[in-house]
Amino acid sequence: MNREFVKDIYRKIGLSESSIDNRIQQSDMLSTFNKDPHVGTGGGVACAYDSVTGSFHAPLVVKDLNEAILVRKALENMNAVAMDSDTYAFNIPSSGVPLPVLTIWTTRMIEQMYKKTTLSLLAGSWQQGSPGVEEIKIPTMSYAGKIGLYNDYSQNGSTSININWVTRNIIYFEESLVWGDMQQAQFELAKIDYVNKLREALSITVGQFQNDLGFQGYAGITSSNKPQLFGILNEPNLNPAISLPASGIIPGTTTLTTAWYGKSFNQLVTDVQLLFRKVMLQTEGQADINSKCILALPPSAESALATPNPISSQPFREYLRQVFPNMEIVITPNFEASLNTTGATTNQTVVMLLLQHPNGEMPYDELFVTKWQGHRPVPMASSISEKISFGLGGVILKYPAFVTYAFSV
Repeated sequence: MNREFVKDIYRKIGLSESSIDNRIQQSDMLSTFNKDPHVGTGGGVACAYDSVTGSFHAPLVVKDLNEAILVRKALENMNAVAMDSDTYAFNIPSSGVPLPVLTIWTTRMIEQMYKKTTLSLLAGSWQQGSPGVEEIKIPTMSYAGKIGLYNDYSQNGSTSININWVTRNIIYFEESLVWGDMQQAQFELAKIDYVNKLREALSITVGQFQNDLGFQGYAGITSSNKPQLFGILNEPNLNPAISLPASGIIPGTTTLTTAWYGKSFNQLVTDVQLLFRKVMLQTEGQADINSKCILALPPSAESALATPNPISSQPFREYLRQVFPNMEIVITPNFEASLNTTGATTNQTVVMLLLQHPNGEMPYDELFVTKWQGHRPVPMASSISEKISFGLGGVILKYPAFVTYAFSV
C-alpha cells in the first residue's frame, strides 16, 4: 500500500502528524480484516485504486461526512495535477528563457567624439560680401617720412603714405545628404531620428573642415580656378619661427630635446620668456606682459603645465597665470605633429604666442563670405536630397608683429 500517498491526503485536509499516525494505525487494522483490495468488500471498507502509482492504497479513515467531502476534493485535485503533468504542452523538454527576453535595448546613444575645434579662439571672424564674391581686396596703409636740416629757403624732408590692397581669394565648398522613406521608417521603429542625425553629422563634418582649413589652409588646384587659401600656420605675413633650446632630456634616455615633456620648470620658464621677448622686440613697445594674450599648445605639451617649481612646488600653469595675468592657455589639437587634415600636415608640434593689438583686435581673422548656406531640398519619388555650401577665404594675419611661434615643443 502507498502510505505516503494516504498521508498526503490527510495533510491536505489539515490533520496533524500525530492524528495522521493514528489514522494509519486504524487503516492497518482495517486492512488486516479486509484482505481483498477491491472496492466494496470486507465490512463496507473501500480500498481505493491509485491511478497515479498503479497500486492500491490503504483505506482512508474519516470521522464524519464533512471530512469525507474534504478527502474527496483532495483526491480530485491530486488527480487533476497528475493528469496535467502528463500533458505534452506542460512536459516538453525545457529550452530555457528565449534570448529576446534576456536582452535589454538601451535608450542612451554613445556617439563618436570629434577633435575640439579651436580656430574661433585664436582668430576673429571677418565676414565680407555675400555669396557670389570670389575675391576680397583688403586695404593697408603705411607711413614714411624723411627728416632734413632746416633752412629758411629750402623744403627739406619728405612725408608720404603707402596704400595697398591685399588680395585674398574665396573658394566655395559644399556637402550634401540624402535620405529615403524606408530608411526613415525603419529607424523610427528603433526610436532614432535618422534625418536629424544626418543633419547633425553634416554640421559636424563642415565644422571640422572649416576649423582645419583655418589652421593648415587649402592647397588649391593648379589646373583649375581654385587658388590657395592660407591658414594660421602658413599665412604669408607670418614671421619665421624662433628656435627653442634643446635643453630638455627625453625621459629614460640621455637624448636632448626641445619638447616640453622633457624640460624642467626653469627650462619651461625660459622658453616662454623667449616667446615674449620676440613679440616685445617686434612690436617696439606696443605690447607688454600685461597685454591680453593667448598661449596655444598642442595636447602633447599640456602635461608640462603640471611641472612643479622645485622651490615652491607651484605648478608651471599657476606660475604663468601669476606672471601673465591676462594670458589664456588654449590646448590646440591642430598644433599636434600627427595631424593631417586639409592635405597638409604640421610635421612638428607647434607652440604659438598671440598678443592683442592696442586697438583691441587679435592678430588673426578668419575670412569668409558665408559659413553655411542651405539650398532648396530636392524631393524624388521616395527620397529627399539636401545640400549646403560655404565660401571661405582662409585666415589673414593683420598684425604679424604680435605673433611668434616655435616648432617641436
